[in-house]
Amino acid sequence: MFGSNFMSPESIKATGTTINRWGGNTTSMYNWKNDLDNKGNDWFFLDDFSKPDGTAETEKNYYKFIKDTLGAGAAVNFTIPIGPYIAKAHPSGGRYCSFPLKTYPDQDKSDGQGCGNGVKSNKEKIWDNDPNVSLIPNSVEFQKGLVETIKKSFGGAGGKGVRFYSMDNEPQLWMENHRDAVPKGITADELIELNIKYATMVKSVDPDAKVIGFAAWGLKELAGSNYDYMPAGPDGYKRWDKVKPEERWTDRKKHGDQPQLVTFLKAMKKFEEKTGKRLIDVVDVHWYPELYGKDSKGETRRISEEFAYDPVLAAKQWDSIREWYDGSYVAEESWTAAPEVKKYLWDAYHPIIPAIKKMIEEAYPGTKLAINEYQTPSHNHHHGALIRAAVLGIFMQEDLYMAQNWYQGDSSQPAYWAQKLYGNYDGKGGKVRGKFVKTTSSHKDLLTYATDNAGKEDVILVNKNISAPITVTIKLPHAAKSFQTFTLSEGAGQRLFETPTEVAKGQDISLQVPAYSAVLVVTQ
Repeated sequence: MFGSNFMSPESIKATGTTINRWGGNTTSMYNWKNDLDNKGNDWFFLDDFSKPDGTAETEKNYYKFIKDTLGAGAAVNFTIPIGPYIAKAHPSGGRYCSFPLKTYPDQDKSDGQGCGNGVKSNKEKIWDNDPNVSLIPNSVEFQKGLVETIKKSFGGAGGKGVRFYSMDNEPQLWMENHRDAVPKGITADELIELNIKYATMVKSVDPDAKVIGFAAWGLKELAGSNYDYMPAGPDGYKRWDKVKPEERWTDRKKHGDQPQLVTFLKAMKKFEEKTGKRLIDVVDVHWYPELYGKDSKGETRRISEEFAYDPVLAAKQWDSIREWYDGSYVAEESWTAAPEVKKYLWDAYHPIIPAIKKMIEEAYPGTKLAINEYQTPSHNHHHGALIRAAVLGIFMQEDLYMAQNWYQGDSSQPAYWAQKLYGNYDGKGGKVRGKFVKTTSSHKDLLTYATDNAGKEDVILVNKNISAPITVTIKLPHAAKSFQTFTLSEGAGQRLFETPTEVAKGQDISLQVPAYSAVLVVTQ
């Protein structure tokens, strides 16, 4: 399932997106009763404007999101807050914040309206704030009311309702993003307990729903809990950035020195063996590559970020996508591959999808893998759209259950067209379908991916050579009667260039793939 986060219904329909996620930092604090969230560290720990008591559910943002997504034809992946606090409604419709200047006048930055960033002018963080200033306690019963309301409003997951519920978002980062509520972080056991409590509730309300657990932000959360990265002691959380190597991995060692992901999965398997009930159907791992390299000016860049085409950096951007599937890939520079942490943060999880899938299968067979936040390089530039097209092919190749990019804009964004190439290439609902078929390419600049759908093949060809077209002959496993191509090429503008249907000659199809383009070949 290919999707995004908070995608508009117009873009869902246009690109043929199959799943849309209500997720991210703010959803960890969402108060469905009053329809507000809290921005946390993203914006001065500020609550949003709340809606008054008695507001119809149809007027609330969560309801509109679900209605619009389902109406556009995509499945819903809805995040349920499982942390200790959620946003607090203001009695007069105003907004609370956790570090008001009236209480903490000495702060590094403010929003200009009386709210600070929780950091003193000397750059020290403010600790021991009262979370009740801007937040209220969360509970299983409170969230049960939300799931019951969703089911009542839209039907259950077995019908046309919400099919997926995620157990919050990036819990290891709560101690930073929601430091006003969870300053001390959480242990592996606490993460497990929270997932069990809230997943049990979801399944009790809607047994057909699929629960997505863990929602890790990246390698550090897969490897260990917050307590593996801070000094021991009651105030260790205040000095997490000063931890010594010998102080690391204390929580992990309590669980047989195994990765937190494995500890989590084994706990879920144990729960099923004890109760006969599976709670977690999918584990979610977010991926923002920690890969760095020098550009043509010799400046170090994070490869996955937004850069215009640079010949030196672009070559590294293309090479970096091997991280997803190729065990021989070696990062030019990455703090996750530094000698002191390589064993914990690189070796166990590379290549990404095969390594994590193997870990899942060994610890809790039958659990699916989702990458529900990910970033590919330069998505606002043409070469980034081609890289996105290749990554979607890799996701098919590796049989990834679910993938949702963090942001999918409209047709003005080049990466939008890569999504459309797979999900609605002809504007009439044409999707790349079927089972992945292994492909090989004899040209070093041509990446190839294919599916077989009842004897009809869809083949994606990505030419990463910026100046030279590639003439190719596709050798199909079955004879085809006809074929048609859809091309994503900078010279064709922001669109997919469609060619007329041509007669095929048995199992061989010959065509030219333009320089720096992605071509979908649809056979009949």
